[in-house]
Amino acid sequence: MEELHRLEKLIRKLRRENLQGLNMEELHRLEKLIEGSFCRVKTKGEELIEENQLSKQQ
Repeated sequence: MEELHRLEKLIRKLRRENLQGLNMEELHRLEKLIEGSFCRVKTKGEELIEENQLSKQQ
């Protein structure tokens, strides 16, 4: 529950685009969150490209 509270606080700060108030731990979590999101977007993009190529072959 405490972890959820910290993540909600981090999200509220990010929505206000106020990164100056983040400590090192919060910045590290943000970095990991962004890396994870980037990997998911990259994977989805690769899947869509593959689906597009397969549909062109049919």
